[in-house]
Amino acid sequence: MIEAFSDPQILTRPLEMRRILPDNSEEAGSGSGLLRDVFSAFYQDFYDSCTLGTTLKVPFIRHDFKADTWKAIGRIFLRGYQDCHYLPIKLAPPLIEEMLFGAVHSHLTEVFLQFTSCQEREVLMQALQDFSSVDPDDLLEVLNNYECRRRVSADTLPAILEEISHKELVQKPNFVIDCWRDITKPQMNLNYEELTKMYADLKPTTKKVSRLLKFQADMTAKQKEVEHHLRRYIRELDEAKLGKFPRFCTGSDLIVSDSIIIEFIVMSDFTRRPIGRTCGMFLELPECYENFPDFRAEFSEILDSNLGDGHCVTQYVALQP
Repeated sequence: MIEAFSDPQILTRPLEMRRILPDNSEEAGSGSGLLRDVFSAFYQDFYDSCTLGTTLKVPFIRHDFKADTWKAIGRIFLRGYQDCHYLPIKLAPPLIEEMLFGAVHSHLTEVFLQFTSCQEREVLMQALQDFSSVDPDDLLEVLNNYECRRRVSADTLPAILEEISHKELVQKPNFVIDCWRDITKPQMNLNYEELTKMYADLKPTTKKVSRLLKFQADMTAKQKEVEHHLRRYIRELDEAKLGKFPRFCTGSDLIVSDSIIIEFIVMSDFTRRPIGRTCGMFLELPECYENFPDFRAEFSEILDSNLGDGHCVTQYVALQP
């Protein structure tokens, strides 16, 4: 995908994407659902191989990624936004703000705490709340991880964390920011309030996902029971799986639609499985679940299969307008 987007002309052409299965046959799926799924799959790989951080992430400088490579990723960023309303919301907001506005508006320390590991976050928050209660060795170890060279006290810690946050979230990825800015800033007319709203609107939550579900008005008793199973299943999803559910139904691991239409179909116990129709944003469900654990087990097996990630190759074709 990076190779395909290395051509600057790709920004002026419509995209057609085809996915090749392991047996070298072409996947039947096509259209907007496939496009959303390809961008979702790309960013999952990008987070794993090109970023640092936990809840929020920043790109790190790789010796094998030169400016042309980062600019190609900037084009992927732009086309995802333009074509699919896709914004990689796991990237730390200060990085995007610096890229688009030339200044950071977010609270750096708050974002940095979402960048750190759970253990580091716990130590830093304890130190901010009650400096005398934190283990000095634990705090020193965390600060050493971020190359802090100043003596820390209760009075100086907030300012030092602000400095570390800016270094990790803005200064270190500055080369990437510069590469992306040349591509994205002229084409993305967003202000800070709009960007913040996009981050909030696109992030999946159990309440948002449940509200997307649209069932027919005249359901049978069995169908109402399956509806109850589905809503309960969504309520129990952790953050890692929560993005997989909308991706299964819409192609995107973000909230990019107003609804997911639920249709019931007749299946035998042997063929029973949920079916996502990503282009139309439909979810087809069998009517024959006897209990919630069966429903949960079968749906989780589908989501845990990573929706085919790693089992096919995507070919990208840029068409002349």
